[in-house]
Amino acid sequence: MQNNRKEAPRGIRNNNPMNVLRYGNSSWVGMSKDQPDSRFLKFDKPFYGYRAGIIIIARTYHQRGWRSIAAILEHYAPSTENNTKAYIKAVVGHVQSAGFHGIGKLTELPAPSEASRDLWVEIVIAIHNVECDHWPHNRQVIEDAFNHVFHLRK
Repeated sequence: MQNNRKEAPRGIRNNNPMNVLRYGNSSWVGMSKDQPDSRFLKFDKPFYGYRAGIIIIARTYHQRGWRSIAAILEHYAPSTENNTKAYIKAVVGHVQSAGFHGIGKLTELPAPSEASRDLWVEIVIAIHNVECDHWPHNRQVIEDAFNHVFHLRK
């Protein structure tokens, strides 16, 4: 799908649609050898960018006890760099419009699993939409990355 915009957002250009930040000597599977962006990582394919973001928000943050959209985004998109309240509102709004009406900003999210995959994929899509200004995404790539991280069948 083509977009008529002049230039793709940074996250798209970097194959990093969740804008995973560079920290020290970051080392992720699928990270490009060429790292031209001083702030955000560049990946070889969007799959690897989604995979890194999913590991952060769905595995690491869940293990640390940050289990609501608000808790996740207060860490992932802190107010020192983002309008976190607007970010949370956008993600919750997307998730609810995708059919998860009972999910609010403080609702405890289920652990990532095959049963909760659709919810987590919608959260990732919503983060992608905020980070990449609603640039088109590929749902199947997101599902594949989620399945890979949590060793789920398709």
